[in-house]
Amino acid sequence: LVVANDIDAAAAEAALMNAVANQVDLETCTADLARAPENGVLDPRRADLVLLGDALYERGLSESFLRLLGDAAAQGASVLIAGPDRGFHPQSRADRPIETIARYRVPTRPELEDCDFRDVALMRLGV
Repeated sequence: LVVANDIDAAAAEAALMNAVANQVDLETCTADLARAPENGVLDPRRADLVLLGDALYERGLSESFLRLLGDAAAQGASVLIAGPDRGFHPQSRADRPIETIARYRVPTRPELEDCDFRDVALMRLGV
């Protein structure tokens, strides 16, 4: 079972469209898992693999996600995180080992990011 989660319904719809185009069976969920993972809809702490992309852009949200991802890793899930370092990056945390797997320079929309490119890291969260 593959489930995509985003609190933005348009993003969930885009994930479904991408899945159809790539012939992948996908369910979507728009619950706020960072703040309420025990909502009964989907609990990442019971997953085999958790992927988080570009969601660590404010302190409170980052802390919530990193707690949840830490719980998932402790339960045996593989946890991969991708995103630019906006100051709330998990590499700045010492409570859980982080392995950087790869780095990419990606183009951005300057009107949103105030720059043309951002460096993005792909990381594996340890137990």
